[in-house]
Amino acid sequence: MNRLVDQLGAGPFFLIENVPLENVRSRGEPAEFAHNSAFGSCEGSAIELIEVISLAPERVERGFSGPRPRIQPRHRDPCRQSGTP
Repeated sequence: MNRLVDQLGAGPFFLIENVPLENVRSRGEPAEFAHNSAFGSCEGSAIELIEVISLAPERVERGFSGPRPRIQPRHRDPCRQSGTP
């Protein structure tokens, strides 16, 4: 988060620790996705930073494994026309 703030001017951030989730499932089976989330903005876009605490079953953990950080766009600007940067 410090890099986002220092280098890109992101923030401010609103932190939710131990995000409450109910009935978490993976492929129809009970699962666990315990995490903290920080919500903020960066360059005019809303962003969410996720800190994973614990995951289950193993296939869910594998799905979150890999190099960090991972940037995954979640929202598209509805005002931006297709093909326009």
